[in-house]
Amino acid sequence: DYEQAMKFLQKALEYGIQYGSQRLQFEAHFELAKTFKQIDNPELALEHFEKFYTLQQNVFNAESDRRLKTLEIVHQVETAKKDSEIHQLRNVELQQEIEVRKAAQEALEHLASTDSLTGLINRRHFMELGEHAFEQANRYHRPLSAIMLDIDLFKDINDTFGHSAGDKVLINVASWMQSVLRKVDILGRYGGDEFVILLPETGI
Repeated sequence: DYEQAMKFLQKALEYGIQYGSQRLQFEAHFELAKTFKQIDNPELALEHFEKFYTLQQNVFNAESDRRLKTLEIVHQVETAKKDSEIHQLRNVELQQEIEVRKAAQEALEHLASTDSLTGLINRRHFMELGEHAFEQANRYHRPLSAIMLDIDLFKDINDTFGHSAGDKVLINVASWMQSVLRKVDILGRYGGDEFVILLPETGI
C-alpha cells in the first residue's frame, strides 16, 4: 500500500524535523525516494534522494567535525603541556625532543581533507567517504559504482613543459570533471595524475 507507506514516511520525516534528527530525516527521504521510484515518479524520487544525500553528508561531516574538534583540543592540551615543560627544563637535549614532538603533532593537525592543488578531496578523505558510501549501499541494497582514471602521457607533459604546466593540466582536468558530474557523485584526487569517482545509485 504505497499511499499508506508514504503517509507513515511523511510522518517520520515530520518527527525528524521536529526533534532535529538529521539521521531520521535522511532515512525517511531515502525510503520516500524508493517509494516514488516504485510508483514511477522519477522527479520526486530524485528530489528525495538528493535531500537524503545532502542530509547524510551533513551527518557524516558533523561526525568528522566532532573528531577534528577532539583532536584540536588534545593538540591544545599537549601544546600547553609541552610549552610548560620547555620553560621548566634547562636541558637542551630534552627541549629539542619536546620541540620535535610538538612539530610532529602540528604536522598531523595540518592533514586536511582537501587536495591543495586541485581543491578536490584528498585520498584519505575519499577513502573515509567511500567506506561510508559502501556501507550505505550494502545496507539499503543499492547500486554503487567507482571509476579510477589517470591522464595519458602525463609524464611527457611534465618533462616537456615543466611541472607548473602539469599542475595546470591537473587543475583543469579536475575542474572539467566537477562540471560534468552530479551533485551526489564523489570526486577525489588519489595521487599524482590519478583520480577516483564514486557514483551512488549507479550500476556498472
